[in-house]
Amino acid sequence: MKKIFTNSRLLLSGLALLCSACAFTDYGNRINQEQLDIARMEDRRHKLETEYIIVLNNLETHPTEDRLIKERDVVREKLRDLETQIEEKRKGLDQSFREWEEKIVQEKIEKQMVDKEVKENAGKDEDVEFNPK
Repeated sequence: MKKIFTNSRLLLSGLALLCSACAFTDYGNRINQEQLDIARMEDRRHKLETEYIIVLNNLETHPTEDRLIKERDVVREKLRDLETQIEEKRKGLDQSFREWEEKIVQEKIEKQMVDKEVKENAGKDEDVEFNPK
């Protein structure tokens, strides 16, 4: 278990380093932060799952111990709550991806329109004097 924990810490550190080395737009920064939040939540979930395994193992050997039954219920509830939070955060990240993609498409369309207008107006003389009557 220690190896997995160390690897997840290295992954989080690597993601943070990668994010700090790049100059992202507002969307990129927001999505990176959301992704890091999810990674931290996943790390917490892993810890809770490990704790849950230990409690269940102890409960299997001591099935009548009330303290273990209560601890199992508490850990299980924490896991459920965290799963809900991760699911909501994931939905938010997916929505952010869609918004960013839509923004990119919209900017591409706007650029094409501007380029077309510039091309159409390239041959016109813009130094025409305006003489109001």
